[in-house]
Amino acid sequence: MGFMSEVKYLVRSRTLAKFQACFLLVALSTVLSCESGPALKKNLEPCQEDYECASNLCLQGLCGDPQADPDYDGIPTIVELRLGLDPLNPDTDSDQIPDGIEVGPDFNNPIDTDGDGIIDALESNINDADGDCVPDVFDPRNDIPDATDEEVALFGCSRVGVCGADPFGKRATCADGVALCDYELVARYRPAPEDLCDGLDNDCNGLTDEGFNLEGIPIGLPCLGLGSCGAGTVECADDQVSTRCSSNPGGSQDQSTPETCNGLDDDCDGETDNNLFLAGVRLGGYCKGRGQCGIGVVECDEDGGLRCSTNPGGSQDQSKPEVCNGLDDDCNGQTDDGVVWDAESDPCRTPMGICALYPENVVPRCWFGKPWCDYSDVPGYNGLEEAFCDNIDNNCDGLTDESPAFAYDDPVLGTRFIGQSCGAGACVGGTVVCSDDGLAGSCSSLNLGSDEICNGLDDNCNGLIDEGLAKVFSELSVVAQEPNVRFGAGMVAVESELYVYGGAPADNMPNDIRVVYDDLWRFDGTARRFSSLESTGPGPRFQPILVHSPEVEEGTSGQLILLGGHFPASHQALPIWTYDLEQRSWSASELELEQADMVAAGIANGHLWVLSAGSSCQLTKIDMAITRHVCEEQEIPELDGVVGTFVGPSEGGEPAGFMLYGLSREAKDEDIQPQMWFIPLEGQPWEISALPLVSPEQLPRRLKPSLAVLPDRSLLLIGGTNTSGLLATDMLRVRFNADELSVGRAPSISGGISLQLPSVASNQNGAYLYGGQTVSGQGFRQVQRFDIVDNEWKSLLLTRLPPGRVDASMFSLRGGRLAYLFGGWTTDASGRRALADIWSWSVDDFTFQPVALVNSSAPVFIKGALAVDEGAGIIYLHGGLQAPVGVIGGISNTFARFIPSPRDFEVIGSGPGARYNHSMTWTPGGLLLYGGHNGERVLGDMWRWTSENGWQRESSDPRPSQKHQAFWDQDGQRLIVVGGQPRGEVVAWSSGKWEVLSSDYPAKGNSIFVDEDSNGCLVVDHDGATSFLSFETWEAAPLPDMSLLPFGAGAYNQVTRQFLYYSGESSQPLAISITQMCPESLP
Repeated sequence: MGFMSEVKYLVRSRTLAKFQACFLLVALSTVLSCESGPALKKNLEPCQEDYECASNLCLQGLCGDPQADPDYDGIPTIVELRLGLDPLNPDTDSDQIPDGIEVGPDFNNPIDTDGDGIIDALESNINDADGDCVPDVFDPRNDIPDATDEEVALFGCSRVGVCGADPFGKRATCADGVALCDYELVARYRPAPEDLCDGLDNDCNGLTDEGFNLEGIPIGLPCLGLGSCGAGTVECADDQVSTRCSSNPGGSQDQSTPETCNGLDDDCDGETDNNLFLAGVRLGGYCKGRGQCGIGVVECDEDGGLRCSTNPGGSQDQSKPEVCNGLDDDCNGQTDDGVVWDAESDPCRTPMGICALYPENVVPRCWFGKPWCDYSDVPGYNGLEEAFCDNIDNNCDGLTDESPAFAYDDPVLGTRFIGQSCGAGACVGGTVVCSDDGLAGSCSSLNLGSDEICNGLDDNCNGLIDEGLAKVFSELSVVAQEPNVRFGAGMVAVESELYVYGGAPADNMPNDIRVVYDDLWRFDGTARRFSSLESTGPGPRFQPILVHSPEVEEGTSGQLILLGGHFPASHQALPIWTYDLEQRSWSASELELEQADMVAAGIANGHLWVLSAGSSCQLTKIDMAITRHVCEEQEIPELDGVVGTFVGPSEGGEPAGFMLYGLSREAKDEDIQPQMWFIPLEGQPWEISALPLVSPEQLPRRLKPSLAVLPDRSLLLIGGTNTSGLLATDMLRVRFNADELSVGRAPSISGGISLQLPSVASNQNGAYLYGGQTVSGQGFRQVQRFDIVDNEWKSLLLTRLPPGRVDASMFSLRGGRLAYLFGGWTTDASGRRALADIWSWSVDDFTFQPVALVNSSAPVFIKGALAVDEGAGIIYLHGGLQAPVGVIGGISNTFARFIPSPRDFEVIGSGPGARYNHSMTWTPGGLLLYGGHNGERVLGDMWRWTSENGWQRESSDPRPSQKHQAFWDQDGQRLIVVGGQPRGEVVAWSSGKWEVLSSDYPAKGNSIFVDEDSNGCLVVDHDGATSFLSFETWEAAPLPDMSLLPFGAGAYNQVTRQFLYYSGESSQPLAISITQMCPESLP
């Protein structure tokens, strides 16, 4: 057949396809336009031959129309007859291709594919007459089997589907008239059954994607998509192995949309509202609402989005109107936005100052949770700070002229503001007012000042007394002291004062008392400090009873009555001692009584009543002159560890008497029961503890607790020991009436401290407590008052004193109102120990405060050298012992400085060698350090320190010295050294040379305190003797009656012109002041 046959095949194939379409359209239109099939019209006349018909056409015995197409193949009858076709058979050659397709559109040139002169409509597309596997329509020689393998493949194999699209990919051979076809090389061919759904006839059987369906619906037929996806047709899916509805996701008519929260399957995946997350939380999961809206669940909102159910609009909406509080109340993700102010919340509802004149210009706003007022539109408003001192509140804060720019620096009171009190000395009583130019503050009383004269007053109102004027040290006074810490002392409350007598040191054991005090102390509740009173007379007492008799004579302060507590204990009849509060003296009564077993005492009905346990007379009535006594018939219950307290008559008519507490002697050891009794002065005793108990607390089993009666007649049980000897850690309050008893816990002292035998007293102001022994064997140094209204203990001591000490150091800055106490060592129950502390001492009220350092801790500083840079306010320290005298320890070479403000201690580095008992002096040229002892020998070197060059040794004649003191003579530009060992002299050092100013000076350690205004210095020897050294004569004049405790620390305060001195033992410190007087005022 050759190449032309192949081309003809291709042309014929395309023509065939075209005519197939045309045939189908024609046939369809014809069928739709006719009522019946292709039968001759019955109304035509019968015929045998053509000539018998007017149309010259006889078909099947009836006359026909030559232009008609009775077989509906698209060819008129006349043409079919001309071409040799059967006009009544649409497929004349029975090859399943209509004649109209095989003839083609040009009836005059019918198609002849193989060019053998036989048109295709008369040559079969199926039959193979010569058996060469090529259908006759493609074989020009139907009688000769001459087809090649290529022609067999081209024409004898399937010519549909992918095989028709790739005719040259087929391979075939002919065997016995049967084409053996190989389609493996045909593009996209796959053998039956179809396994690819791709819109192609892959197995070349004339059917496309047969066998594929969607839930029984074949390819191409209508289907309904999932969810919100509507109608479509079944089509192949992208994976070519499955089907889909064309309206589903990925389909050719994809109607899916992103899933929204609306109860519909928008993305057509078969699930409703799936894969929806709010901040990582799936729909229906727990979520946290915005702002103050709490825990809810993720749910749909009205717009198809997601929200937490507690957020605004949610099913559990927890949002509230926004208020100014730093919170997101309305849960919109913003804080304090859109705050609506009402009359109550509006911070600007009552504007102040100049803003009150323009309330309409004040706008409320919220800033970081705090309401504030925007005054920027108010005329005359000048910002947060007052710009002018004009007696007008220009910044609308309710304060007038409060700016720091208008502050007045008062020399005594410090920084003072407009309207506050001001004025020192003669100017006291002024008020801070605006200056004339309105730019500063001034004190209104400054016009009262005058030139300074020597009168002990601050005449020129600069905070200094008699500055620039010579004065004489003349008066020594104790300004602060405390009793030795103790327990078992007697105490009585008199109005706002407490009186304390006797007791034992806190380091003694209650069953092994070695030392007992015989001193009397007064605690002033107003000044909140102790003072020592004359105590010669009664002698040592442990656990005495102290009673106050209001008035011995009209107009007097009354007297104290001391009973019992003798040490050592005595059963002899002894006098009763009284202390006259006016005369401040003790006296013994002529009346003598046995006082060993006294429990309590009190005054009622014009008599002194004493309750005793174990003596022959248990209730004694004594006249107030203490000259006569009567033994009343009264039996006291026998109790172990009995303690008692006196109770005065109540306003409700309850009688005076005694309350007793103890443990029953009748019970066995394993069942010891506490008992509480009331012993009236008249009538029979009755047991309080027998009353019905109406509280969960029980009366405790304690020995020797302290008792205090409160103003409501309830009773405090304080301290004591249990039956095993352990100190009690709690306090109890016992309330009772005639019918019931209630026991409850009372607030403890200082975080639950346990006390044994503290001193306790009561009056109308409450209960007072002082001293007592702690578990560690230390003493409690505080004074406390139980406030019955606030139900708590309150400290009454204004300040505690530092432990007494020796070999400490002290200084006071010029113009300052504080002195500072450094280091030293003390002796207590544990022996000698170094004190690493710093205390401030106010010259105004003589109170002490521990100095808490900012970035460091205080050093051990014993016998070191100290110097003050007055200009910079810096104190320099060097050297000293690292342990108390007599205790093994090293010698320091540390060089450091202390800055009082801001309370910082800093180690600068090392000094010029470890030493103690040396001097260090600040000079205009830096520090000068001289002498001392290095543990082996006395030193005589001189060193200078500057911040630029550090330590450098001065060229100087050697002069070994220790325990001396030195100061800088500004007028003579020289260093003055006073006293010391091994020789006592006053010498001057300048430019490396020494000059003896006085050789008649004690050769021992001393301290000096320069008073430049008096042209001399106060000298305190280590033994406590004092003298005044004149800078004119360099002679020292002793100061009589001004001896001090040895080895103390002192400082001279230029402001108040007084010398401050601190010393004493650890348990009884002593603060002393020596003031100066004008020479003309001395006798």
